[in-house]
Amino acid sequence: MYELDEETLSYLIETENLFRKQRENIDNFLKFAQLNYCGDESIDINIGVNIFAVGSELLIFQILQNLKQGFLLISLIALRVLFENYINVHYIFQHPKHLNDRKWAIKLCEDYEKRSNDPKSNKGKLGDVSLYNRAKETGREKDYQLIYSELCDYSHFMGAITKDIDQRFFKAQIIRAAIYATTFYQDLLIAIASFFNCEFKIIIDEIIVFKEKGMEIISAIQ
Repeated sequence: MYELDEETLSYLIETENLFRKQRENIDNFLKFAQLNYCGDESIDINIGVNIFAVGSELLIFQILQNLKQGFLLISLIALRVLFENYINVHYIFQHPKHLNDRKWAIKLCEDYEKRSNDPKSNKGKLGDVSLYNRAKETGREKDYQLIYSELCDYSHFMGAITKDIDQRFFKAQIIRAAIYATTFYQDLLIAIASFFNCEFKIIIDEIIVFKEKGMEIISAIQ
């Protein structure tokens, strides 16, 4: 466990403040879902809003709570799930060959729900496409190779977090996790909002400043 210094704690407080602003959009999503949900015909709304938007909100909350306590490994495992949501949202709702294609979205959401409820299904696939190929098709291959692969190391192998570690390592990883969580979540929400044409409050400028500050901290550590 890492004992947070003042700079790290201050950065996580900034992260929480951005998260509160991002959460304001969830109310708009839920109002939209309530007005437009029509049972099985609206499975894309149910999956998009209740699973990906609200579910990711709960993930972010748990990630930040664990980061503030210095529980890095738990946070990184949860961050891996958030990354999968981030890729799935773009594959379903912002696929470059299926923009504004609700039939495509409904088909994939049906597959997502089926795999979620079937204990024997391949959880790593969606529409019989692997996560890597979903990332590649949506222009996020580098994110998969650089970020997701590292997160998988923490989830499956533990080697990277149990070898040659010190306080600087933990601090850099906590700051990096805060950056990833905030940017993935914002991008995920924008993708859902643009597909359904929901009212959305964008805070891109604040996130850019936040990210740049975090990268400066990491650079100073390394």
